Amino acid sequence: MSVILGIHVGHDSSCTVLKDGGIVSALQQERVSRRKHDGEEVLSNRLPITACLDTAGVNIDDVEFIISSFQSVADASFGLHKPLIEYDFNIFDPFDCRHYVISHHLAHAWHAYAGSGFPDSAVLVVDRAGSSTAAGEDYAQPFSEWYEQITTCRGEILLKTESLSIYDAVGDNVTLSTRRYNVPHIQPLTFICSAAGLYDNVSRRIFGSEHAHGQLMALASLASSDIARRVPRGPLVNLDETWPVFRNDWQHILPPELSVEEQVNLAKQCQSAFGDVMARYTHIALELTGRRKLAVAGGAFLNIVVNRDVADRIGPENYFVPSAPSDAGISMGCAYYGCRVIAKKPTLRLSTDRLGPIWSEESIKQALHRFQFLLEVTPYDREVVVQELVQGKIIGRWYGRSEFGPRALGARSIFANPMFVSAKKTLNDIKGRQEWRPVAPIVIRERAHEFFVGPLPSQWMTFAHTICEGYIDSFGALAHADGSTRVQTLEEAEDPELHSILTEFADRTGIPALVNTSMNGPNQPIVESPAEAIEFFIRSCAIDGLILGNYIARRRDVNEVMTDVFGRARLAPAVIISLVSLAGEERLVVTSPYKALNLDGDMLSLFQWLRQWRTMPEISAHLEALGADGRSFWPVLIAGVLELDWSGEGDRACQM
Repeated sequence: MSVILGIHVGHDSSCTVLKDGGIVSALQQERVSRRKHDGEEVLSNRLPITACLDTAGVNIDDVEFIISSFQSVADASFGLHKPLIEYDFNIFDPFDCRHYVISHHLAHAWHAYAGSGFPDSAVLVVDRAGSSTAAGEDYAQPFSEWYEQITTCRGEILLKTESLSIYDAVGDNVTLSTRRYNVPHIQPLTFICSAAGLYDNVSRRIFGSEHAHGQLMALASLASSDIARRVPRGPLVNLDETWPVFRNDWQHILPPELSVEEQVNLAKQCQSAFGDVMARYTHIALELTGRRKLAVAGGAFLNIVVNRDVADRIGPENYFVPSAPSDAGISMGCAYYGCRVIAKKPTLRLSTDRLGPIWSEESIKQALHRFQFLLEVTPYDREVVVQELVQGKIIGRWYGRSEFGPRALGARSIFANPMFVSAKKTLNDIKGRQEWRPVAPIVIRERAHEFFVGPLPSQWMTFAHTICEGYIDSFGALAHADGSTRVQTLEEAEDPELHSILTEFADRTGIPALVNTSMNGPNQPIVESPAEAIEFFIRSCAIDGLILGNYIARRRDVNEVMTDVFGRARLAPAVIISLVSLAGEERLVVTSPYKALNLDGDMLSLFQWLRQWRTMPEISAHLEALGADGRSFWPVLIAGVLELDWSGEGDRACQM
């Protein structure tokens, strides 16, 4: 048995275990910590190393090689008692002879190339920033040598930070052909010198936040194809030379406050320029290496419009995008490198994204038991679920191992009928997204071509597609200004039960597709555990049912629950209530020791009134007087905000 452990230390930290040539487990830190894009700068016990080993059924002593990549470490970058290894890190000895370190883009390249299964290909890596080195070259060395090098630098040093790399890959050799670097600048979030920098710059300008690239891509598609007035007066990039040259002279022309029209047009301009640049990079990569196939990685390839255009140009069979091309996939590249280059053993192509922890039947039952007073639980019945979807109900699904990448592909998903126009608004409300954000379909693989035009198959939602003209009216929930959507195709072997749901739904409606979106709220990671799925379901009142393994859960009537089980309620003693203004709207923030809730301000009188014990009939009457839906209480029930009393005497209080 050959076991390789890959570790990405940086934002979007992750770990991967490769056994006998195939990836058997992979997990992002955010799924465990519940902090979106969570990561580490140093080796820490918070990294999901043990969880990945446990899932793979091995321990650290079984591991042949450990390959790490450190995102934010360069020569002389650690000092003044900032360690590379946390004092209590005890999962393995970092100086163990099995432990190697490789550079950022090299790990990206191996993730793309080995994951593709191609015998040879060009490899294109494009991201915001990779490793920083004096020579600007890749490195791969034992941890002990690397550690000595970066901690004993004497004197000043000029570093080069990779932003684009092209490799020629054949057999077990991945050779750097050429590389581009970021230009150091005192304003790195404003000055543009790369494709990823352009996209990041514009998304921050429009949305005022990090990680808004998906929003920018969706906003760009709202613009008409013929833009009469360009917001930037002049191009964002000069393509007259072989290598694109990014311009910064347009930025000062933008008004301080952009109108909606200006935001949409700027987004369109950015997407168009970004696409032109990526097309040029693709051409250079294939010309430089002489290869017909292309494997790609780096956060830039989360852009499904670019992926579609590249696939259309060179053929989907010649193009490979991993399910997680961003930095989370670095740990996979580390594992592949360790297997192919250090252990000198073959690897298998990446065929599934369902690589998360294995949850036992007992863990599901324990989660259901924890919330037993709030739920009605029955055995899973496919026929009932399909009928509810046909009727327009919203169904969540927690099933088996979680997906590794950024998309929910059926294991941590919310499903809806794509024929209901209202489903789009409902799902965006559940997820706290803008109403114009699109939702995506999951469709039976063998019938996808009947309804959608674009690269097929699309196993991981990595391409943009267009709805066939004759079916636009049939997909009301997928309606988007430019007719585009992001299709996931499903083969029976990937998830037999979900395939059966789609098949039976097609038998009743003629449509072999459902709307599929991830089970998470705004700025939240996708749910991982059964308990997290139940909490999300209880908070999200628009979701009608939750498939949980072999069970399906539905909410009990809130008045029935509170009356039958508890009798009385009041605010828990440690709860803090405050009224704040968020984006010009007054919101009530209720903070408990466990969670914080963001509620409508008109609920303030209810919570003030609940500072004393109240019976459930009194609470129901108060809610009715406010004109509030009793379901408004569901988030409160799981947030530790209420102190609940079974006996009516106050001596058996329970905080949920």
